[in-house]
Amino acid sequence: MKAGGLGFIAILALLSSLGPFSIDMYLPAMPQMAGALSASPAAMQMTITAYLIGNAIGPLFLSPLSDAWGRKRAQTLFLLGYAAASLACALAPNAEALIAARIVQAVAAGASTAAARAMLSDLFSGDALSRATSILMTIFTIGPVAAPLIGAGMLELTGWRGIFWLLVGVGLVSLLLFQVLPETLPPEKRRPYAPGAVLSGYLAMMRNPRAIRYFASTFAFAFVFFAMLASAPFIFIEHFGMSPTGFAWLFAAVSGAAFAGNIVNARFVFRFGYERMLKGATWAQAALGLAMAAVALTGAGGLWGVFAVMLWLMGVFHVNLANTMAGLMSVAGDRAGAAGAALIFWRFVGGAAGSLAVGAFGTSAPWPFAASLLIGGAGALLALKVGREAAPAAR
Repeated sequence: MKAGGLGFIAILALLSSLGPFSIDMYLPAMPQMAGALSASPAAMQMTITAYLIGNAIGPLFLSPLSDAWGRKRAQTLFLLGYAAASLACALAPNAEALIAARIVQAVAAGASTAAARAMLSDLFSGDALSRATSILMTIFTIGPVAAPLIGAGMLELTGWRGIFWLLVGVGLVSLLLFQVLPETLPPEKRRPYAPGAVLSGYLAMMRNPRAIRYFASTFAFAFVFFAMLASAPFIFIEHFGMSPTGFAWLFAAVSGAAFAGNIVNARFVFRFGYERMLKGATWAQAALGLAMAAVALTGAGGLWGVFAVMLWLMGVFHVNLANTMAGLMSVAGDRAGAAGAALIFWRFVGGAAGSLAVGAFGTSAPWPFAASLLIGGAGALLALKVGREAAPAAR
């Protein structure tokens, strides 16, 4: 298969979809899972938080293996680990065991995603990388759109455990498809894996003002995005009284907005540059925070007001994904795998903070999500100030 072609990008998109499949597919089942495992809604939200923590920390140590071994050998290990962890989720006897299995599942999925993005950065850079990432994310978005619907269907047919059995199959199919891809990191460009060198590489990136700019932006956007994921089932199903199937259709529509965000970015990034696209997404998120605060305080729009905010938020989040990736890889040098892992780390640390923030209030009302959106919007605006002098000039 041709490196960099549409088929190549489509398979990388599938690998990148492991995370959304692992979260979005079981969102409609969360209230039922809480009853089956005698767990509170907060414990179920902890299965998301645990996943985000594993997805943040694990790749920091595993993803540099793809810089040392080559992308294919490392990906094979990661995908086998993902399938095994999904099996443990399917067999979990209680919430504690499920949370533990989710951490392992997240470590493997995060490492696989980071290695997949590194493969893309082996072939593209700058605005071209932002555009290629948007194409990948456009294909990838099929997963988040379909996952809640598939999850709702599996919930009716097999119960919640069937959802995780299906994820075992997704991991194994991904492994088989990956074998047709060419290696993108030749031996002469590989870096030996040494924990000390890996740590020093991360510390060097954390001292780089431009890298900090993209990490901080990623954290702020993820804080809001995963607060939305953690709160959406309870807002729509418990607060507004929707059925799990109705929620699945509604959230599929929200996920579909990612198509629009990725298409807009792919269409305009060569015209405006990735820095200006990032700024536009940031100001849009801040405006959405004000809109959601109005909905929460006044009740204006009710269910459909919350839906509209989430719809727009999904689009701007994906514009941020493509352009923080392009910006970070412009300063990563020969540490693309490690840089991808670091970006995932800050994305999922932000996500864990966001999901914990809305879960701490123990309510299905929309106002904790509104507060998280205001806080995250302000944080994203502050991130634009970091490394501003070192950032590329907007075209």
